[in-house]
Amino acid sequence: MSLFWQEMKKIWRPGILTAILVLSGMLYYVQSFDYVERMMNEEYIISFSVLEELLQLCGPAVDRSEWPVLQKVIDREKKIFAGYLAENPDAAAAGVTTWEELEAYTKESGDWSLERWASRSKTTNWYTVSRLEGFQEFCKKVNVWSGGEDWTFEFYPPQWQQRLMELEARWAEEGKPLLYALDTDYLTLYFGSHLPMTNVLCVILLLSPALVRDRLRRMRSLQWSSRRGRKVLRTQLAAGFASAGGMIAANTAVYTAIMLSTGVRRFLDCPISGQNWFGWTLGQYVLCLIALAALMGLAAAGLTLFLSCHTGNYAAMLFKAILLHLAVGWWFTSEMSQLSPFGALRPWGGSGFIFVPPAAVYVCVGVLLAAGWGLCLWTCVRQRRREL
Repeated sequence: MSLFWQEMKKIWRPGILTAILVLSGMLYYVQSFDYVERMMNEEYIISFSVLEELLQLCGPAVDRSEWPVLQKVIDREKKIFAGYLAENPDAAAAGVTTWEELEAYTKESGDWSLERWASRSKTTNWYTVSRLEGFQEFCKKVNVWSGGEDWTFEFYPPQWQQRLMELEARWAEEGKPLLYALDTDYLTLYFGSHLPMTNVLCVILLLSPALVRDRLRRMRSLQWSSRRGRKVLRTQLAAGFASAGGMIAANTAVYTAIMLSTGVRRFLDCPISGQNWFGWTLGQYVLCLIALAALMGLAAAGLTLFLSCHTGNYAAMLFKAILLHLAVGWWFTSEMSQLSPFGALRPWGGSGFIFVPPAAVYVCVGVLLAAGWGLCLWTCVRQRRREL
């Protein structure tokens, strides 16, 4: 165990940790334009306080008997919006004083300046009213799929068409899921794309110099000169994977704490709307995305340790690390974030679509994980069989 902790100390160097903090902070700052400034602020999503009020009044689903409650909330929010219009001189000059008058004015005049102001201003509740009205229309749709509301229905395989019909029947009986009113796409962006990118970046920075150092100091020849010394590589790989796990846990804790501070934690027990094949709640869906992000980081750890073991100097490892991050941290992660764990339709030339089954995202990440860890295992076996 003493050798294991010595290897851990060699990995967790103050200079490396400083570089990780700086670069991961810069990456988070760049990513924050997507989900902090644009999506996580209450000015750009439905107000959490309004949605929590509906949750207390109607529960996680809204049935026909609760439509009047929803209408009262919408009417109240429209009155609040009318107050914002009264403070705008352009709206007063155009004679626009209510939500309905704004819609009519935009449609008749073709002037979108007032609506752009309302939707982009950080002082109005335009997005809250818009999402509530969209949810109200969704509640009134009896046949979402069988009624031909979505023309992509025909591209699903028969078994998935049947599943959609089952969901439709459940919605008709239990009511429409309340989370339809909450735009949860930013959660997929946050945990399904940006967290994996950060995990991969931090793991690559942490582990890249781990095994290069032994080659530079000519330690490999000493290790390979005895059978006992060959076991050092196994200890080094174990320390590397343990360090990667600790870094991934730290990233996950930070990202989760920031997300829970927005108020979304109140809705983690609510069922997800849409094509929810497994009947998951929002919390279970977030845990699934976190697990996929962790597997991405562990896969990057295996690939990084393999490259570090077969690199002779820091300059070459730096070049390999950049290429690895571009391939895994950016391209692979951005592609995987478009594959929903529940399955998805992807464009396939012209106006056609191809159905991606739910297992696709897990299979792709599993293949990458097997490749990274498999290469490390092959390296250990190869060194063990090497002649003295």
